Amino acid sequence: MKSLAKVQFAGFHCDVFLGVYTDGRPALQLRDCVTDELVLTATVNVPDTELAKDEVVLKTYAEGQGIDQVLEQAGLIDPPHRRVRVGFTEALVARRRFPTEAPEGAQEKQ
Repeated sequence: MKSLAKVQFAGFHCDVFLGVYTDGRPALQLRDCVTDELVLTATVNVPDTELAKDEVVLKTYAEGQGIDQVLEQAGLIDPPHRRVRVGFTEALVARRRFPTEAPEGAQEKQ
């Protein structure tokens, strides 16, 4: 699977990979460039939230704080433009700049 970008996040050098949630929405995962270990799933799937086809919900809370700026600097998203409720917290929604379909072999994320 080909990386969408290389980024630095939380002290890790990461490759950003595109996956897909079971409902077809895109999932972005950051994996360590050396060990291939998962560093962060940068998106969160909120099935009951209406999204445009080019929008993603970013996990900008807890260990995901700052991921919006990292992905924006990498050219993968536009600046976040709204917030949605995720459990007891909120997450940011942004328009994506990466392909609308997961590449062949993309990992399915629950």
